[in-house]
Amino acid sequence: MVTKAPVPETTKAPAHPKTVEAPAEFSPLDEFIEHQRRAVDEAGKALLSLLPEGVQTHSEAAIKESVEGYRKLVNSTLDDVIERLKNAKIEPTKHSSVKRSETSK
Repeated sequence: MVTKAPVPETTKAPAHPKTVEAPAEFSPLDEFIEHQRRAVDEAGKALLSLLPEGVQTHSEAAIKESVEGYRKLVNSTLDDVIERLKNAKIEPTKHSSVKRSETSK
């Protein structure tokens, strides 16, 4: 059954709105945290601007290499621990099928 109810026209919202609506009110703590976040961000940018571009590039590369080294160390350690756990498993023997009640006598 088809009804002939009027279909309301829809208006398309812009693909990228220019402003994002914020909550009606922020608590004083929320405002403080936001200001501190911006302050730290700006301080970081200020310190970064003091460094020559070559130092910035090589520092980033050094950090990436350091992280990669730690990643390999942690992965290697985990692999070693897993291997040792596999080797530490107790294999069942023909005597392990004896009931506990018989062994406790």
